[in-house]
Amino acid sequence: MNLFNKFFVSVLAASSVVTASNVIDVDDKTFQSVVVDSKVPSLVEIYASWCGHCKRLAPIWEELADAYTPAKGDKKVQIVKIDGDINRKISKKYGVTGFPTLKLFQPDGTIEDVNVGRDFDSLSQFIKEKTGAPSSKPKKAPSAVVSLTNDNFDEIAYNKDKTVIVAFTASWCGHCKSLKPEYQKASAVFKNDNDKVIVAEVDNTGENTEGLKERFNIAGFPTILVFKAGEEEYETYSGGRKVEHLVAYLNEVAGLDRNVDGTLGDNAGRFKSLDAIAHKYVDAAENVRKELLEKISSVIEGPEATSAKIYKRFAEKINAGSVEYLEKEIKRLGNIISKGALKSSKLDELKIKLNILKTYLPGQVVEEDEEEVAEKPVSTPQIVDQHGEKPAQAVINDEL
Repeated sequence: MNLFNKFFVSVLAASSVVTASNVIDVDDKTFQSVVVDSKVPSLVEIYASWCGHCKRLAPIWEELADAYTPAKGDKKVQIVKIDGDINRKISKKYGVTGFPTLKLFQPDGTIEDVNVGRDFDSLSQFIKEKTGAPSSKPKKAPSAVVSLTNDNFDEIAYNKDKTVIVAFTASWCGHCKSLKPEYQKASAVFKNDNDKVIVAEVDNTGENTEGLKERFNIAGFPTILVFKAGEEEYETYSGGRKVEHLVAYLNEVAGLDRNVDGTLGDNAGRFKSLDAIAHKYVDAAENVRKELLEKISSVIEGPEATSAKIYKRFAEKINAGSVEYLEKEIKRLGNIISKGALKSSKLDELKIKLNILKTYLPGQVVEEDEEEVAEKPVSTPQIVDQHGEKPAQAVINDEL
């Protein structure tokens, strides 16, 4: 074998690996034997290489072929494709007037047009109904990612009470495929925070999304936009696309404290102004406790309102009991949470209570609220030189 032949064989071998597919590719000559005479239900795509819709369908067709290729035994369903632009005899014989055309060929000679959605779930459901053959693709857990279309985009994305992160994707996009599992993990992290955060997607190759790409000037896929709660303008997300990057970003912009595993962090449910009150409460005299409790009770609006009720409840219990109550309750809640046997929403509730309860423990260094610090009178330091004490105000005037 000469050098040229060796090179040709090596290229051919390499290309066969790259193009390996479970989709059966036929032409005018092989269609009859492979499809019509096969005695196997055959789902056939008649396509054209230049057709945009065909290109978008291609990865779904590959996914179908993988799902209906048995590990053992005979095929129950064949996933077939034929270039109808080149193989005109077949196109003419079966009345093809546009691409892609999908047809189901049954072993009894019945031919049926496939008029369902061109996504994996719709097509696999069609196959199951018509042939009884189940898909071998493992079932996915329900995704918390919200699908956006022309019908619901404005209602969801422009909700002033929520931060909404939207990924614009396309089914044929390689980078979108890499993003998808990370994005789904991020959505699962915030599944209990749908009153504050929505993780959403626009599949630009899906149905009823026409015009959204142009409306938001999407130049490439994936592009991620963020619609922050209470803000008129959206911004483009330019951070990392791993779940830890997405979670850190959403925690920051939405004021949350979620860990990557979906559990709440130690600051969840806490607020600096309320922490500062709790820090003073246990060691305060009775009359001071009354004032502090009134401060907590006055918080009835805003994001702190829900937490303020918990701060107040614990303050009242501490008032009726002692520090021993704190230690016992902290231990009890910690044990329940560590077992993890409850629903995630209940674990969130207990974690927030535990976080708030800990702020009442004596001896903590709690960062004071900026407004309270601003209200305190600032003491004027005394500047001393060799001539004795010099008022600080005089020094300030000199500097000016």
